[in-house]
Amino acid sequence: MIKQNKWKLIIASIVIILPSLFGLLVKDVLPEQMAVHWGVTGEPDGYAPAILAITLIPLILLALYWVGMIITSIELAKNKQNKKVLNVIFWIVPAISVYVSAIFYATAFGFDINIGFISLVLIGIVLIVVGNYLPKSTRNRVFGIKIKWTLANEENWNKTHRFGGIIGVISGIVALIAAFLPIVIFPFVAIGIIIANVVVTALYSCLYYKKQIREGRATKEDLKKPMSASNKVVTVVSLVIVSIIVVFAVIIMFVGELELDCDETAFTVEATFYGDLTVKYDDIDSIEYRENDDPGHRVAGFGSARLLLGHFKNEEFGSYTRYSYTGCDSCIVLEVNGKVIVINGKNVDDTRDMYEDILENM
Repeated sequence: MIKQNKWKLIIASIVIILPSLFGLLVKDVLPEQMAVHWGVTGEPDGYAPAILAITLIPLILLALYWVGMIITSIELAKNKQNKKVLNVIFWIVPAISVYVSAIFYATAFGFDINIGFISLVLIGIVLIVVGNYLPKSTRNRVFGIKIKWTLANEENWNKTHRFGGIIGVISGIVALIAAFLPIVIFPFVAIGIIIANVVVTALYSCLYYKKQIREGRATKEDLKKPMSASNKVVTVVSLVIVSIIVVFAVIIMFVGELELDCDETAFTVEATFYGDLTVKYDDIDSIEYRENDDPGHRVAGFGSARLLLGHFKNEEFGSYTRYSYTGCDSCIVLEVNGKVIVINGKNVDDTRDMYEDILENM
């Protein structure tokens, strides 16, 4: 498959990394931090250094794309697939790369983006397109509803994919309608779509298989058929990819450091996964050490099980800036040019040492 479609794959790969090339051309006019995540209210609540935002995501998508194409090539060496279905497989990742990067750049350049509307429209279009192509797919382990009942026999595959295609189209229409409604309904629409396309479709396949058994058109033994060598390769590679994604998520959630660096005129808090914070001593209006701390909620920035970084809001300070560990209740509260900054260390002792270092240098 790869040899027969090499030019299509090359063009698709170029499309995937085009946003990175564009970003490198305009990097001098990009902000230091770019929004990369939006909350349910439609407001940005996650940021990353510009160089990472413009390069990392397209490169990850490119790597996943080629892994997916290799897996697809192995699987389709023995199972021919509908050409229209193959086109969906070829172009869905390039479309995602362009869409995601366009949102990043539009926000960075100051355009007012209705992320909820755009996301629901895209989801609706994708669901309608995929819903139309699902019934055209042949049984395989790459594209479609790949569960044990559909993989057991061709009849179940075809029936389930016709049903799943109808559910997909209906879900897409619902998403398009929801795009014009208040954004607060977005989580409910998303949950409903997931339940309809995953749970309901899987239940249909299971019930249809039981019907096949009752009518003698299938047996329980069909579910225990050994996998071929190529299917084992596909399964192992898929597990490796999932493992890498899980490890990456764990690293992001539970790894990261804050480090205080004091010099003669200012101190800098260096943070993993986020831009550093530099404060001049002459700009500090007040400084206070506290044993208790109320972070409030994050408005924009980075949050994990270990670190809270960026812009936050609580009842006492209103909007303020925070660089802190989650496992430490003590903190240092600074008022800098009329704005509040909260920092801390890994524990009470580290926070106290940071406080004394800043006082000494002031």
